[in-house]
Amino acid sequence: MGQNFKIASTRNVHRLFPVPVVQGGKYLIELNYLWEAKCLQSLLSKGWIRVNLEDPSNFWKELDLHTDGNTRRFCPVWEGLKLDYFPREKGMEADLKKVESLEKVISRHFSNLVLDRLGSTVVDPSLLRQLELKIESQKNCKTCHTLGIHTVDLDSLLKTDLC
Repeated sequence: MGQNFKIASTRNVHRLFPVPVVQGGKYLIELNYLWEAKCLQSLLSKGWIRVNLEDPSNFWKELDLHTDGNTRRFCPVWEGLKLDYFPREKGMEADLKKVESLEKVISRHFSNLVLDRLGSTVVDPSLLRQLELKIESQKNCKTCHTLGIHTVDLDSLLKTDLC
């Protein structure tokens, strides 16, 4: 399970912040659209995306400090999205490359959908259909079942505010 995040919005900026707030480790994630904030909030709460302040991934771009002079600010770089949804259990180290490869497929299609929506007011039905097909493919894959896909609610990606 991931961490809980709240959304605070102003007219032009939507900020996610972790709850509870950790003193000395405060940070915000800034987004331009409320749907984008809700989508990211959902992914973070599921633990499919993580924030590691000491080792930011390609997904997080660090901005200047908040005006309070202490709070770090980040924004997502959707091209660098790497979802982390397969269960990770002891003894599956040999299958880690397969898991990462499968996660990369869904990550790429979801990222394409987000990027398209950032440039438009509606979701492109063909991109949504491609994501739906990839999700169905993984849900019906024997290897994916062996790796634990049956324990993951991938359909929840289709129920985010993005779609």
